[in-house]
Amino acid sequence: MSLESTDMPESEALRKIDDVIDLLGSEERWCKHARHLADGRRCLVAALQEAHAEQPLCRAVLRAARENTGQRYVGLAAFNDDARTTHGQLLSVLRNTRQKIALGEWRLEQPEPRGWQRWQNLLAPVVPRFA
Repeated sequence: MSLESTDMPESEALRKIDDVIDLLGSEERWCKHARHLADGRRCLVAALQEAHAEQPLCRAVLRAARENTGQRYVGLAAFNDDARTTHGQLLSVLRNTRQKIALGEWRLEQPEPRGWQRWQNLLAPVVPRFA
C-alpha cells in the first residue's frame, strides 16, 4: 500500500529524514515527555519540526512505528513517549521510513490544502476563472 503522492522530491524527503536521524542520532540527544530539554535533547516531533520535515513525513514515520511495534499510536508523540519505545527502536523506525521511501515502496502524502487554496481547488472544475 502506498501513501498519496506529493510535490516534495524524493531526494529532499530523504535529506530531511537524514536530518532527523542526525538530530536524534544518540540517546543523549533524545527525550521523552517533553519537546525540548535545557540540555539540548528533543523528542521525535521536535526533531521533525526542526528539520522542517513534519509535513509530509509525519504519516510515513507513524506508519513505520505502527509496523515496527504492532501498536496503533494516535500520533508520533504517543510513540515517542510510550514506555516501551527505546532509542534503538526509534532509530529503527526512522531508518525503515527512509528505506521505504528510497525504494519507492511508499510515496509521501500531500498535505491538505488550507484556506483559500482549498476553496480554489474545489471551485476550479466548476468556475473557469479558478482553473
